[in-house]
Amino acid sequence: MKQLLLVVSLLCNGTVYAQATSDWKIPEDKENFHVFLLMGQSNMTGGRPAYESLPHLFFIPQQEKEWVPVQKGKMRGYALGVEFAKAYMKKHPGVTVGLIPAAKGGASIGALHKDSEYYAIAMEKAAIARKTGVIKGVLWHQGESDTVFPHLANGYAEKLQTLVRDLRADLKDDKLPFVVGNLGEFYGTGKYHIKNVSSIKIVRKALRDLTITLPHTGFAESTGCEHRG
Repeated sequence: MKQLLLVVSLLCNGTVYAQATSDWKIPEDKENFHVFLLMGQSNMTGGRPAYESLPHLFFIPQQEKEWVPVQKGKMRGYALGVEFAKAYMKKHPGVTVGLIPAAKGGASIGALHKDSEYYAIAMEKAAIARKTGVIKGVLWHQGESDTVFPHLANGYAEKLQTLVRDLRADLKDDKLPFVVGNLGEFYGTGKYHIKNVSSIKIVRKALRDLTITLPHTGFAESTGCEHRG
């Protein structure tokens, strides 16, 4: 878990690693194919195409059901996943990483729970992933939509804990790592956010305290991450 948290903390690092483009093969040994679910709202959906091609990194696009390689200019929906994967592979040489986007822009946590469309998508693709790899964790970046109204913010911690427990139960792994990212530092500083500052603080605390309330969880600060519009 310490290694997983370390690599998540590198998400804002813009370093570009040396790369080859000849080997895009998923490993025959499932233990060498490490898969991560990408869940949350807009900051986890990622609207920009990949800016580089990366061997040993695959993902399943949201509207598809097959693995495709990460190639420059041809991939969207990965959000912070690529930077995470690069850091993870640096820590785990020889491993291939698979990313499964299952996020929805503007969604509150209530729209991503066990009975939701996007939870079902995550489970469906997790089943596909397990045919060729091992699910190693969930990356969660969400919370802004739950700061709009106080009642949503006040119920956030309980809903987040329930979501983690449901995922672990459905994926049959009670130690599945679940890493959450903090809301952006800039969130709450704009004129449109002033009225929601109290709710923003509540959601931030719920995200940070997850590591206290549930085992095998991690929290990544957003220090240094900037708003890109």
